[in-house]
Amino acid sequence: MRAFGVEFHLTGLHPILQAKLTTLQAVVGETATWSLVFTSGLRTLAAQEALYRKGRDKAGRIVSAREVVTMAAPGYSWHNFGLAADFALVTYAAGTPGTLQWSDVSDMDADGLNDWEEVGHEAEKLGLEWGGRWKKFRDFPHVQMTTGLSLEEARHLMSVGTLAQTITTRGR
Repeated sequence: MRAFGVEFHLTGLHPILQAKLTTLQAVVGETATWSLVFTSGLRTLAAQEALYRKGRDKAGRIVSAREVVTMAAPGYSWHNFGLAADFALVTYAAGTPGTLQWSDVSDMDADGLNDWEEVGHEAEKLGLEWGGRWKKFRDFPHVQMTTGLSLEEARHLMSVGTLAQTITTRGR
């Protein structure tokens, strides 16, 4: 990998998810002009709160929809449990370290398919849930591994210290 490393943003994620994301990166590959990187993985509740506040007033009401980056309050994101990751594509031009690409309509490999959809479809083949399929808040650069658990179940399992083992048992 050139200027952006996958290892940094996979730290703290469940090992099975780390392995699936590493496989996803290998399957999607790297070309001479772009590569797949993971931009966010495990998030603290404080970091989730900061993201949740974007575009909202103090009461949590949306005041600027363009600024909203998540619908998940702290404790209601799979990122908070080490079971989700966000990704981007990095484009390269001669002599530059790379630029994160956030376009949801890009087709950098000129195959007629949206690049984020290509990554999302490959993630689904690995058993991950892709945010691009969601109906309410489509989150194209997001994947998660819930293994069929609800967030309520995940919060409970985390509180009793058995979430990681449950995910290991169910996530294979």
